[in-house]
Amino acid sequence: MRKLVYVSAIETPVGRYVAIASDNCLLMLSRKPLNFVLDQLRKRHYEAITEDNLILEQTRQQLSEYFTGSRRKFTVELCLCGTIFQKKVWHALMRIPYGEVVSYKQVASMIGNPRGYRAVGNAVGANPIPIIIPCHRVVKNDYTIGGYSDGVEVKKKLLELEGAIEKVRLV
Repeated sequence: MRKLVYVSAIETPVGRYVAIASDNCLLMLSRKPLNFVLDQLRKRHYEAITEDNLILEQTRQQLSEYFTGSRRKFTVELCLCGTIFQKKVWHALMRIPYGEVVSYKQVASMIGNPRGYRAVGNAVGANPIPIIIPCHRVVKNDYTIGGYSDGVEVKKKLLELEGAIEKVRLV
């Protein structure tokens, strides 16, 4: 039996994202090309409908509001597929306030595993819903910008949008 998902491209000031949603929640936000995403879904036995549903409409609206500065917190329903540890990290990321940055070590402490900052880094890198789960707000322990799955330039633009770029050491 094929699982039904809805897929839509969303244009943002930092590039095109492909959003994938079920009837109830957002599953993924990817920078991969639409055709690649659709091909991967077919290989995983999903039936992908390339039109918006309510969740994708909410995602599009909330991202638009975020990029115009009128939204600081996302409320679209999320379905997180990952390990228990990854989900713990992703929930911690959603508690980082708009305009703030924290280190991987601080996230590790937030989840009660202060020495697990490398594992936190891996979980942050595996975030399936960037921007909405704000992994761009996590920086290296010395407050240099670090990496970002969608590219460091995108991370810089998101931190600039939130007024947090001055909290990061750019080298």
